Amino acid sequence: MLALLLPITAWAGVSERAYDRAIDLVDRLYLYPDKVDASVLLHASADGLAEELDWLVVERDGNAVHLRHGNGTPIGSVSVANMSTLAEALRSLEGVVLASGFPTGDIDVRLALLKGMTSGLDHYSRVLSGERLERFDIRLKGTLVGVGATVDLQGEELVVTNLVAEGPAEVGGLALGDVLLRIDGVSTVNMPSREAARRIRGTEATDVVLTVRRGEETLQLTLTRAEIVQPNVLHEVLEDGVGYVRITHFSQKTVQNLVEALRELRTADALEKGLVIDLRGNTGGSMKEAARSADQFVTEGLLLRTVGPDGGRVQNLQARMDAEDAGNEPSVPLVMLVDGRTASGSEILAGALLELDRAVLIGSRSYGKGTVQKIYNLDEEARLKLTVAEYMLSNDRRIADGGLVPDASLGTVRLDGRGARFQLFAPSETGVEWDDVLPVVDERAGWRNEARPPEDVALVMARRTVLGAASPSRPDVLASLQTVLAEERAVQEAALIEALAAREIDWTPAEEDGAAPEIDVTVFTETDPLQPDTLIVVAEVTNRGSTPLQQLSLQLSCESMPIWDNLVIPVGRVEPEQASVGRVGVGIRPGVSPRQDEVRLTARASRRPATPVGDAILLAQSSPEPMVSVSARLVGEGSTRTAEVTVHNDSSASLVGLEVYFAFPGDLDVELIDRASRTGLLLGNDEETFSLAVKVGEGAPDVLPLLLNVEAERYGGLVADWPLALPLSGDPVVLKAPRIEAGALPLSAPVGPFTLPLTVTDDRGLAHVVVLANGRKAAWAGGGAVSLKLPAEVSLDAGLNSLVVLATDDQGVEHRERYVVRGEVSAAVDADE
Repeated sequence: MLALLLPITAWAGVSERAYDRAIDLVDRLYLYPDKVDASVLLHASADGLAEELDWLVVERDGNAVHLRHGNGTPIGSVSVANMSTLAEALRSLEGVVLASGFPTGDIDVRLALLKGMTSGLDHYSRVLSGERLERFDIRLKGTLVGVGATVDLQGEELVVTNLVAEGPAEVGGLALGDVLLRIDGVSTVNMPSREAARRIRGTEATDVVLTVRRGEETLQLTLTRAEIVQPNVLHEVLEDGVGYVRITHFSQKTVQNLVEALRELRTADALEKGLVIDLRGNTGGSMKEAARSADQFVTEGLLLRTVGPDGGRVQNLQARMDAEDAGNEPSVPLVMLVDGRTASGSEILAGALLELDRAVLIGSRSYGKGTVQKIYNLDEEARLKLTVAEYMLSNDRRIADGGLVPDASLGTVRLDGRGARFQLFAPSETGVEWDDVLPVVDERAGWRNEARPPEDVALVMARRTVLGAASPSRPDVLASLQTVLAEERAVQEAALIEALAAREIDWTPAEEDGAAPEIDVTVFTETDPLQPDTLIVVAEVTNRGSTPLQQLSLQLSCESMPIWDNLVIPVGRVEPEQASVGRVGVGIRPGVSPRQDEVRLTARASRRPATPVGDAILLAQSSPEPMVSVSARLVGEGSTRTAEVTVHNDSSASLVGLEVYFAFPGDLDVELIDRASRTGLLLGNDEETFSLAVKVGEGAPDVLPLLLNVEAERYGGLVADWPLALPLSGDPVVLKAPRIEAGALPLSAPVGPFTLPLTVTDDRGLAHVVVLANGRKAAWAGGGAVSLKLPAEVSLDAGLNSLVVLATDDQGVEHRERYVVRGEVSAAVDADE
């Protein structure tokens, strides 16, 4: 089985038995046993480790993997025969790498292999450890040990935004709007909200000291930590006395929270006319709590059943959950709001009430996650979250079959300075026909003189629907919804016609049905001279038919470039034998090298059948990512020093809204005094010095390991995110990212071997260069020199190929470039196939 078996070095971290435990669980319990392939899992494990170790290159070969160092040195080969030999194969992979003599740093090799292995299963099975495991536990249990306060980053300050009633924070005097300055004496300057939460949490019955600013006053509060039930059910009374409940996720406390919310709404007389349950953005959680939440609204019927790999029961998993009559279920019209992020547990709640004829749904199609994951301990350090079953609703409804399609599907027509964009209209996204989607107009600044703030149309429709329902039964609520939908459609379509007319697009509908559009179409891209990194997609359309085309638009479909997929170009009315032009602007991130994407075109017109009208090749390219270099030093004496950071703009383009700051230094004995330093404009090839005050404690090292961030508005924020080792001696440090040049690459080339000619340079010295081809490591080169020529050999697949080059210098400064080359198959090969 094994081409090479070496003794395994003792390893701290995940225990060796975790291999056997994980593979045994997959072999016995995984929902899709027919899809389990030992060689696939071996390959995935090796690839997962290669993602962690920059120098490791993995080559797949049937049921084997061959490992080599990026410099060409073979490390070893491991193969696997079946699942019973996979654990031994993973041990051998670990042993081969650890015995190679090449550095692994602080990488937990065993954990990386296990995490990699689960990527060979399905999207939801994974290994959890560390902070991610802690967050998962908190979300699932619905409780944590803390003070009962939510702190969010508002601008540059950590502000108290929510208090748990009668929790330690409220009892101890913390107030909404307080600005958090210190936690146990540690400054919160540039502290992420997640880090603040981590520091406030702790052991039950212990104290935490918070320093806050309230108006002009600074207060110091000592709070005693306690177990807190996380508030994941929010409620309020809407206009006309309609009840509203929003469930953010499903924890083990959700039903308890939901019952309390319903009690308070009932006390406020807000359960007499109707109830709206908002599940938008709810990605799930506890299966049982979701089903029990549905039970709060029905007296009988199947809520949920689970089936395992053989269609039968899964050990230690509830096989069936039925509704029980508690005698206090609210008998009112019920509407649920859903969207594309309504998933898993929230689909159980919405789907159960839908199938039991208890509710109607408004919004957009739900995510479609119909599987169940259970958590199994691998050891004290890690757990396996494994897909073991799928859930079925009443009437054998499977959520995995396309999610839940709402009774009223809403799409958005966004109008702004770039044009009109139709979102969530394509049948592949919505599950309904294009014309059945309600077009909700969202007019932003730039379309006309000023923005018109969008209304939450789904929520307004839900409130009107429950008010108009004759009874709580689904048929009556659905009848009310159809009336509301027709009224709202008339409003939104009129608003759309008026808004498009402002740009001289005639969007009046046709009065009678017609034949499929007969048109000639040319689609291409051009740059927008007024908006950087915006491409204008132009559609030139000629009507070859004998009757006018009205509300004509072109829908693009593209598998290789997300910005093109389901893009809609409105054209409007086109007279017979006349031509018209439609345009829409599309934002594209900086740093996109020239690329060609094939798009499919579909013509849509009012009261005409949708018609495929051919393909087109669209060219995309954006401005280069900005390049900066930095010189920094500490000045001053004593505990308070000033970091002088000089940023040089190595690009020709100006940087607008430049901001320089240090990330929170963690447990380092360094305190940030200045949050950031800014300038409105840094011209191309110019420089500016920024000053940031820091307080250095007695326990600080001689060289401060800081993290420097440079941001600019136009480039979506981050320009540089670099480690900065700043000596207390005041010696200057210069940081400059490596430069990557690939010459004049072709936009397309024949499939098969392809040479990517790279030249990588650095001002000091390179650490390594990694080349990824379509997500897999294809080449690696070590550093040591200031310049490196690397003819990276990759293999092009048919279609678009993504080639990513990542260069890191000896200071840890990284730079990456991405290239796209289309792999073309020759006509002779096509004929043979």
